[in-house]
Amino acid sequence: MRRLRKKPNVAGSGWEAAGSVRGPHSTTWADRHHQSFHRLSELLQARGSTAPLVLDIGPGAVAAILAGLFPGQAGAELSARQRWRRSLARRLDMLLRRVPWIKLHTFEPVELSRVLPPDHRLVVIDSSDRVLRAVQRALPQAQCHRLDICRRAIPYRADVIVCYNVLTLLPDGAKAFRHLLDALAGGGLLLIDNRSIDRLAKASTPLERVDDKIHLKV
Repeated sequence: MRRLRKKPNVAGSGWEAAGSVRGPHSTTWADRHHQSFHRLSELLQARGSTAPLVLDIGPGAVAAILAGLFPGQAGAELSARQRWRRSLARRLDMLLRRVPWIKLHTFEPVELSRVLPPDHRLVVIDSSDRVLRAVQRALPQAQCHRLDICRRAIPYRADVIVCYNVLTLLPDGAKAFRHLLDALAGGGLLLIDNRSIDRLAKASTPLERVDDKIHLKV
């Protein structure tokens, strides 16, 4: 695998994409998955897991110049003014993220790393160089891997996989879901949105619900 533009921690998969695996029309914001990440921390502590391998797939990003308009509200209700500002920011972000030279900012990997044990290993997977560079700026210790999870298997065996609001936006979400399950170790935890589970999981899928948006591979 070749390196991306000589960035020290970014492994490439040999192809270039114009945007994130999450697609050009989706927007993330601070503390979007606060409850799930807090619950993950509790589950890892209960297991005594001190050095898990964690994959964050398609973390999403916003235009960096707008990042301050996506404040975290972790469990709090937004005021009408805050909802209006967020709605406006999301519309502007959809346009600005299409401009190649505008830097991006990512929330999810940073927030995830804060709840993980100190000796964790975090690998962020995306199809976009721009998203991965945003991850590197925000979280230099994370490993970054550019990969199309529809076309290629995920070359890791993870204890935890986070994949929110990604699979249903992909051209072959079913295949990507199979790759995701293959990369999750037995007994591993999958954090995934309910829509993806409802659309892609079958009765034979080796997953057992642990909590809202958290599943155990059995």
